Amino acid sequence: PNEPTMGCPTTAMTTAMALGMLLALSVATSLAAASATCPYPGWENHQLNVTDRLQHSLINASSPGLSYSLYGLEGGAVVEVGGTFYLFVAEFYAPPHFVPSRLALWATTDASAAAAVPKPTTAGASSWHGVPLAWQRVRTLYNSTAHVDCGSLRASLGSSIQAVFDEPSDTWNLFYVGFKACNDSHFVNRLGRIFRAESVVKGRDGVAGPYVDRGVVLSPDGAQPWWEGLQGTDSLNPFQLPDGSWAGFYGSANTEAPQGSVLQQVGLAFAPHLQGPWKRAATGNPVHLAPKVEQPVVTRFADGTYGAVFDALGNEFHGMVGYAWSPDGKHWHPNCTQLLDVVDVGNDTGAQGWAVAARTPQGLVPHPSNPRAFHLFFSGYNATSPGELGNNQPLTGGLRFEAFSVAEVAFA
Repeated sequence: PNEPTMGCPTTAMTTAMALGMLLALSVATSLAAASATCPYPGWENHQLNVTDRLQHSLINASSPGLSYSLYGLEGGAVVEVGGTFYLFVAEFYAPPHFVPSRLALWATTDASAAAAVPKPTTAGASSWHGVPLAWQRVRTLYNSTAHVDCGSLRASLGSSIQAVFDEPSDTWNLFYVGFKACNDSHFVNRLGRIFRAESVVKGRDGVAGPYVDRGVVLSPDGAQPWWEGLQGTDSLNPFQLPDGSWAGFYGSANTEAPQGSVLQQVGLAFAPHLQGPWKRAATGNPVHLAPKVEQPVVTRFADGTYGAVFDALGNEFHGMVGYAWSPDGKHWHPNCTQLLDVVDVGNDTGAQGWAVAARTPQGLVPHPSNPRAFHLFFSGYNATSPGELGNNQPLTGGLRFEAFSVAEVAFA
């Protein structure tokens, strides 16, 4: 979530904040000038260019199945199975913002349904670079309790959910966050923990569910390092390493800090099997991708290297998301990163597009016919724009409805 309002920190928290601000200063320019100093051979061949941007959203407030939602959707991931794209995502639907939430599954529909999709710049088309323009809401996966009582472990279920297929068990696994919610001076959601669920139907065709919970795999355990704050564990996005074991970026934030001092950061966790046990890396955390980072979603490229797209906080209102590259999935460096301009928000060019900000990327999905290209799915706040339907008016606090779209990127 966006940066919250906090109370006063303790002495220990102040020390952590000072260390965090020094860290932020040390990497503040890395995203803008990374390519010359990446320490890993191969970075020059894995930088990405944005080659095209869809000029409207794919899912917004006018989409059937989302009209009930006041705030839209955020986080999550897109996977492709048999030519169908599936979006696992959090929907925030009522006040207080970020608490009442649902985890939902959306999927592309057949070409005949595309006529119902508002497409001001793609009139007559049923797809864009191989991405169908028509999406439909398939089901609600989980509902939050929405209890703002500091007690329920699933008061909020937003906004991280990831779907990963496990070959040994022949099942899809969901990793999603559950938060407590409290009504005090700190950000409402805190002490997040990561739940795992497993598909009931075996095989890749079981992606649409239903799913059954299998318990908590990562949570605040009382011995977290300095950078893991009151927010707890806010995300876990697993990916498989070359030796068959698993790694995953997990996130946290010191939301007990005063406003303006909160740092969203990520670290690596590892597990011998997708089911676990998941353990934080003993050294090397937090992983310094950018000054403030949320929810990296990792793709393993065809050559065995890895790319992650993430919310590069502080750059959203320039229409940008972050991208990082690693030669092996274990070693990441702030100088092996880029900012990708995925939507024209008008701040830089004066030409307002469909969004006023980019938000959370939902991953890189390989292009079906170009091995060097990828679909980069992401959410963004709707702007008041001709051709964009639905709730485009500013919400409480200046926020807008969060919609879903795609850009095309390719290796330079």
